[in-house]
Amino acid sequence: MVNLKIIKKYLLIILLLIACVLGLFFLILSSQFSSFTPNKNLKTYKNIRFGFSITYPKSWKEGYTATNGDGKVLLDEKPYNEIITYASYTPWSFSQQDDPIERGEIILNDGRKASFLKELKNGKISYIVFFNKTDEFNKAEVQYVLDVNVTDEFYNSNKRTLLDVAKSISVK
Repeated sequence: MVNLKIIKKYLLIILLLIACVLGLFFLILSSQFSSFTPNKNLKTYKNIRFGFSITYPKSWKEGYTATNGDGKVLLDEKPYNEIITYASYTPWSFSQQDDPIERGEIILNDGRKASFLKELKNGKISYIVFFNKTDEFNKAEVQYVLDVNVTDEFYNSNKRTLLDVAKSISVK
């Protein structure tokens, strides 16, 4: 006859193992699909001239801030990877770019719509996110831009982070 105590003991061990595996699975799954939120691993660049901000990883090697106040190099790994954010009173016509790989819209964290273009330029991925807004004080149109020029390897291993950075652009 089978000892009931031994069966209960093994059943309990099996249930605990299943619970541990499921817990680990959900922990991994949630970390892969969660968008980054402001925390100690992020930095925020605030542009006083054009009244916008953007959040990006602290681990990025920063470049210069434009002396005229237009923007900042958020990632400076020349000649391989460069990510710049800026604003301008002279909007570019990004919509006229030749044969982008991908074109579309994203919704920023503040609810605003932004356009994006993804192209292959000189063997690198060029990913541009932009939107226009009228500056109420100067009554002029301002274009806000995140300009990403990175290797295919950097782009593929940082797609989610790049999208999160793009969505974090906020204008007062």
